[in-house]
Amino acid sequence: RLQNLLRHAIERSDLELHYQPIVELRTGRLVGFEALTRWSPPELGTVSPAEFIPIAEETGLVVPLGRWVFEEACRHYSEWREEFPAASQLQVSVNVSSRQLMEREMMEHISQVVAQYKITPSQLKVEVTESAIMDNMDEAAAILQQLRDLGVRVGVDDFGTGYSSLACLYRLPLDLLKVDQSFVHGMLESDEHHAIVQTIITLAQHLHLDVIAEGIESEGQRRELASLACPYGQGYLFSPPVSAEEVKHLLRKHQRSADKHSRLTIYGPAENSQLAESGLGLPTNDPVLLPSDDSRTSHPHGA
Repeated sequence: RLQNLLRHAIERSDLELHYQPIVELRTGRLVGFEALTRWSPPELGTVSPAEFIPIAEETGLVVPLGRWVFEEACRHYSEWREEFPAASQLQVSVNVSSRQLMEREMMEHISQVVAQYKITPSQLKVEVTESAIMDNMDEAAAILQQLRDLGVRVGVDDFGTGYSSLACLYRLPLDLLKVDQSFVHGMLESDEHHAIVQTIITLAQHLHLDVIAEGIESEGQRRELASLACPYGQGYLFSPPVSAEEVKHLLRKHQRSADKHSRLTIYGPAENSQLAESGLGLPTNDPVLLPSDDSRTSHPHGA
């Protein structure tokens, strides 16, 4: 039943994208958003990405779902940029599954959507998981290179959880690595997790790649990551995933400020009150205060 409901939802665009802010850890400056799919069918209420993404992958629905996500993210970004000058500073990240990556028409679709919404390709990031790359290393590398040739930035999501050899990274045309949230969550309590995070950051520096740490939930984690020279991060410390309208609310608040073209900062000692006022972000370690319907499980197109 879930499969049929999902198919109809994709056909009718009865899904929604939410966006989790990505910030510069040292300054709290907003640098972009990751697009995440949300689905709340009337028959079932909110369905977690941990439930519907695996079904989409098993049935092949992840391909039309991925197309919808990419087009919807580009449409939203185009609207933000047109209405708010500050949005031109930002990048939008979209997750791509293994099946979608190997789809023959993917590059043509991306090119068409980018042209349709007049988006500079470098303002888009495509994130793929380690497993998606390792399924077919040579073909994946060729496709990722095509994306980079188009101008789109390419990253590996949930890095450290797969089975890729570190040597494989030298063969891949990448721009960034994302440290999996499982390592970030344990890095202050576990020497092993801390060592893994530090190693990934150091490796990325040597390969001239950006790093984004996922799942940051405490100020202690943010401080430690910043001290390790991790440039960027995302997580509930800064904000849960929010709707496209809530993103507009944040950008609108910024546009009303005295310097409309200043850097958009959403977190920091002076900015916590701004976050609370905007409704974007709950800087707290208390999970009771976090939205109960937002899964933190990592999946392509999911949270």
